[in-house]
Amino acid sequence: PAPSTCMRRLAGREAPRRWRPGVNVLLQRQNLSTQSSAASSEPKPKPFQEKAAWRRLDEMAEAGDVSGVEALLPELQRYTEASRMTMLFNTVLKACANSGNLDRASFWLDHIQRHGIRVNQKTFGKMAEAASKQGNHAMACFWSERITEVYGCDVWPAYQVADSHARAARPDEAAAVLQRVEASGRQPDAGMYNNVIAACARARKPREAAAWLEKMQAAGIPPCVIAYSSVVNAFAQLGDIAGATNWLERMEAARVEPSIETCNSLINACAVAGKVEEAASWIDRLSARSITPNILSYSTIVKALAQAGQVREVLQWLEKMNAAKLEPDLISYSCIVDACAQAGEADEAAQWLCRLQAAHVQPDVVMHSSVVKAFTQAGRASDAASWLCRMGSEGIAPNVVTHSSVMHAFARRGEAKEASDWLLKMEEARVQPNIVSYNSVINSCAQTSKAEEAARWLSRMDSVAVEPDVVSYNSVIKAHARARLADEAVGWLDRMQTAGVVPNVVSYSSAIAAHRSTAAVELFRRMRQQGLRPDAVLMRIMLRVAGERLLGELCADRDLMA
Repeated sequence: PAPSTCMRRLAGREAPRRWRPGVNVLLQRQNLSTQSSAASSEPKPKPFQEKAAWRRLDEMAEAGDVSGVEALLPELQRYTEASRMTMLFNTVLKACANSGNLDRASFWLDHIQRHGIRVNQKTFGKMAEAASKQGNHAMACFWSERITEVYGCDVWPAYQVADSHARAARPDEAAAVLQRVEASGRQPDAGMYNNVIAACARARKPREAAAWLEKMQAAGIPPCVIAYSSVVNAFAQLGDIAGATNWLERMEAARVEPSIETCNSLINACAVAGKVEEAASWIDRLSARSITPNILSYSTIVKALAQAGQVREVLQWLEKMNAAKLEPDLISYSCIVDACAQAGEADEAAQWLCRLQAAHVQPDVVMHSSVVKAFTQAGRASDAASWLCRMGSEGIAPNVVTHSSVMHAFARRGEAKEASDWLLKMEEARVQPNIVSYNSVINSCAQTSKAEEAARWLSRMDSVAVEPDVVSYNSVIKAHARARLADEAVGWLDRMQTAGVVPNVVSYSSAIAAHRSTAAVELFRRMRQQGLRPDAVLMRIMLRVAGERLLGELCADRDLMA
């Protein structure tokens, strides 16, 4: 209103009119009402479930899931009171300790100290546990000593020190820790005895482990499955099947049920010792003990049979696995393929690999290499090359062993061009050839008297930083000798010595075979001066070249002529 109107109102000359909102005010009210109704229709965020989050945090810490704990930590930290911060970060350290991750434990301890969060005995204890499980004995001792200094506790830190000694296979040090606890008037618990027994087992001292188990019994502490299993495993690892079986029976007599892992160690001991039938008999013994064999139990037997080349028995055990409703794993299939390859049954090895693919299990490079090797051993170089190409089409990169097998197959057949072509393909695939690869190609050139090509491949070895050995030079000398290039053969013999490669009898035999009487005799004398003793092959060559009389003069030893 205008100033004159205001004055009239103040003077009482005009009755005040009722105020009505303007258009702008109405619009603002309408907008506020609309926003309020929209906000009420939106879903409200769920309240933070603190108890559930703490439960999830503890579960991940127990499992050693450090990354999961660290992902949940920021959310929990916002809702956790200052008085519970120590417990929160101790849970983080618990995850680090259970996974043996000392680096992350050290990071979080530094975080705790920088932010002024209170530490307690559990904080240092988790640091000692993380160091112990990582195998860092020095740091485990350091943190254990800190607990003793600050909190005056000595039994629990001693346990961590003994555990670190056990993981490092130091039985004497672990036993010394236990004896110090006894000397202080305290009673070592089952965990400390278990550490000493485990230390003896890992140090491959089964009798010492057994002696400590008996001391544990004498102290009135009943041994648990961990103690008995350590003793059984210790005997099994040394191949003492009788000792392992004896302690397994004592374990059962004490009414301690063996685990499948303990029984598998016995099966493996029998398999390693070549007692495949005894290993197989344990499957029936497990069933009698109400222990269900697992995939490792069967795979160990399958592997032992495969290494013995018993293909038919391997197939029978596969059927038993299927009857037990256990799907053969990659190791089992690999053993079958390898067994077929060793038995020279290349087609059957290939069929098993195809069955594996049909079961939607991707064979690895080792299994493909076994099939390639089977075809090469059967002299089927073309089939081996086809399987190598198939590997590439299936996205599996052939390694140096696979390529070398194919090259060697062509080289043995004297097909130097094919062997050379595969070596070039190997280089194009960026697979670094080794000395075996080059020697196969050079030898194929020697068999076909291709002297220049053999020399070219040996020179190529120098350019790719593969140092030629005595086999490489011998093949080049042989190639020149077969091509009737006698002087060049001797020249390569000289180059061999200049390169620091010591010639052997084969080196001289190839060079001598290419020469006539006079030069052959000089080479023979040169070889004898170097202290080399001729073999039967060279003696026959010299007998043909020099004759029996001259050869008798050259040989000082009567037994050489014999």
